[in-house]
Amino acid sequence: MRVLTPDTKIRITLYPDFEEIFIKDQLLIEDAQKYNVGDISKKTGLQKCMVNGRIVWLLPHQNGNFTQSKMQKADLKLLAKSAKKAKPDGKLNALSVQGAKSYMNYIKTEWKKRPVKCPFFNNAKIRLDSTSYKHLFETHGVPRPPQDVIRRAKLLPYIRDVIERSGKPAEHYTENGKESYSIIGRANINGKDTGIKVIISLHRNDNNYYYLSVMDLKKI
Repeated sequence: MRVLTPDTKIRITLYPDFEEIFIKDQLLIEDAQKYNVGDISKKTGLQKCMVNGRIVWLLPHQNGNFTQSKMQKADLKLLAKSAKKAKPDGKLNALSVQGAKSYMNYIKTEWKKRPVKCPFFNNAKIRLDSTSYKHLFETHGVPRPPQDVIRRAKLLPYIRDVIERSGKPAEHYTENGKESYSIIGRANINGKDTGIKVIISLHRNDNNYYYLSVMDLKKI
């Protein structure tokens, strides 16, 4: 492994323009020596990543343009209008809660085969877990009404594209001790231009990002 010294230039990639700059920082150099690709330092926030086939060191959320609080729904709708139109990933016929369950299982399988990466978090993988699955069907341990489940499920085919390509960074907030982000997109669903809010949760125990929830912003 190449020896890093105080004279080593640490390459930092900035989103959204993917502008590259170099910095010199002893703490960052120490982290760069010991962390594996994908790891995030709890001390400096440095993340070691593979970008375009080579290793670079990234600072999470650098120039991510997330706001530090929740936005008003009107502002989210305005943001959704400026987003690229999302393309569906797979087909959905969720006319029932069972149909929504089947599609969530489809997503889990597809994301394992073809991981979802988000440019707003320096191309970190967005993972799914049991909480991601359960949140579609219940909130705070209480089952959602079937019509609410189906309405949210209709957005599921678009979440990959909103996360990877077509969404806009919106909110960064802490709720009940959990750190979350929202990414705003739009899609044409049943002939209506619909806003989509995808919520990503950062788990501090493993410093990984997880898909948490999706909701519509009605017609925009």
